[in-house]
Amino acid sequence: MVRLLLTFAAFLAFTPNSLSQSGVSRNSKTEIVTVTVFLSLDCPISQKYITKLNAIFETYSQSGIDWTFIVPGKVKKRDLKRFAKEYRTLFTLAADKSKPALTDYFGATVTPEVFVQKNGKIVYSGAIDNWFYELGKYRQQTTEDYLVNALESILKNKEPEVKRTPPIGCPIQ
Repeated sequence: MVRLLLTFAAFLAFTPNSLSQSGVSRNSKTEIVTVTVFLSLDCPISQKYITKLNAIFETYSQSGIDWTFIVPGKVKKRDLKRFAKEYRTLFTLAADKSKPALTDYFGATVTPEVFVQKNGKIVYSGAIDNWFYELGKYRQQTTEDYLVNALESILKNKEPEVKRTPPIGCPIQ
């Protein structure tokens, strides 16, 4: 019964489970954790982050975390496939065809931008890390891994210390 209620609550709180990478997922505490990543096929910053996103996805996809990778706007399926092949994504990209759009639901403004939810509540949103600090300007090495830190906190049943960072990327049209 508890499992049924948790599944129903997840559906109400976050309806795009049909787009998810692995279905409704739970960590050991039966918490529903989802990561939604907004990317653009033609944004150079999104393109530069694919390697890092592949590594994060590979590390955490077996941790009971549900992943959704969204491309806002009108995008053809063949363009998603071409991008995935060219950049060797380990995850599946989906066009934002939901009504209302997930982009609007989350308030995503740039790509890349991430949203981490725990039981339907956004516990972290913003940048993946601090690699880019301004459009066209980036550090040689990141010093803050915001997404990884948020996921680690959640897996330890703690709230992320950093709840929001300004995302740096290409504006969503």
